[in-house]
Order: sequence, then structure tokens, then C-alpha cells
Amino acid sequence: MKNKKRRGLIGVLLALAMIAAACGGNDDDGNGGNPAPASATEAPAEAEPGPGSPAPETESEEAAPAEPAPGIGDAPETEEPVFEPAPTEEPAPEIPLTATWRGVTADTITIGVTYLDIDQLVELGFSPATWGDQELMIQALADDVNERGGINGRQLEVVMDKYSPIGATEAG
Repeated sequence: MKNKKRRGLIGVLLALAMIAAACGGNDDDGNGGNPAPASATEAPAEAEPGPGSPAPETESEEAAPAEPAPGIGDAPETEEPVFEPAPTEEPAPEIPLTATWRGVTADTITIGVTYLDIDQLVELGFSPATWGDQELMIQALADDVNERGGINGRQLEVVMDKYSPIGATEAG
């Protein structure tokens, strides 16, 4: 019974010793807790007074910083610059809109949109619910762009087509 108590006591003491070692000083700076040596150009640090030694007396008056003699190192005084706003540029002349690419004319941009035939997927049991009227949503987005002036003044025209992802006959 005594051996079990001794082993338990030794284990607790070892655990406490490891905790105490882990909580020890910070050796990250690599000097092992010793202060860094003063360089030759630094003045030696004054020793801090101990609890029994008297505190050093401080000077009652501080020395005023020396002011440079007039005329030495003085830069000529200059006036501060006056803020002037940058000149405004004339707006660039508008470039005439022309047909530049397939589906783009001077007045319109035609875009093609394909979407899933979600109704067929619901009928076949591949989807639990529909996503609403997709054509209506796509047209509403195009109408919103058109109400805001279109794209560079051109109105959007949407061409829509739905497709079925099931089977290869319609994909083509």
C-alpha cells in the first residue's frame, strides 16, 4: 500500500515540476534570461537603489533646450501655395453606335438565354418543385436593364429557349 502512495506522490510531484518548468522565464530572446550586454557607445546603466539605500536626488530645474542662433540654418520664408481646382476637361464627343458584332446593332443587343425544362423534371420525379416562371424572371431582368438606359444606350432583346437535360435528342 505504501508503494502505491509513493508512486502517486511521485507522479503528482513530477507533474507539478513539469508545470513549474513550463511556466518559467521567457527564453525566446536566446540569452537565457541575462540582460543584453551594453555596447561600447552606450552609457552604463545606473544601478537601481535598493530598499535600504537612499534615493538619488533629482534636479529641481530642467535645462532648457538650446535654441539655434538666428540666421544659422534658417530657410527663407515662402508663401503657402494657393489651392486652384484642376481645369475641367470638355466631355469627349460621343462615339456613334454602330453594329459591331453578331446580335449588336446601333439600337439593340440581342442575347440568347437557355434554361432547364424544370416542369419535365418535376413530372419525371427528378425535382420536388418548380422554380417558377423562368421566362418571366429572365424578361424582368432584361426590362430592368432597359429601364435604366440599357447598355451604352442599346436596349436588350432576349431570345429564350428551354432544354431538357434528359436524353440526347434535344441537346444539339
